[in-house]
Amino acid sequence: MEVMCLYITGHLDSVLSAEHQKEILRYVDCHQNEDGGWGLHVEGHSIRFATVLNYICKRILGEGPLRWSR
Repeated sequence: MEVMCLYITGHLDSVLSAEHQKEILRYVDCHQNEDGGWGLHVEGHSIRFATVLNYICKRILGEGPLRWSR
């Protein structure tokens, strides 16, 4: 949610360096479930709400629609 708030307020690049943004993408990719979705917590089963939030986060941080880790 922080990424989305920073994006909306126009402060994303001033608060998060390129390296931080890359690390956030890596973290999100590492916690993706086998079915391609995300849960509300690291070990949670995939739910639509969490998957959409993570998808939006990845898109804001520059991830294209076709580059998914699983």
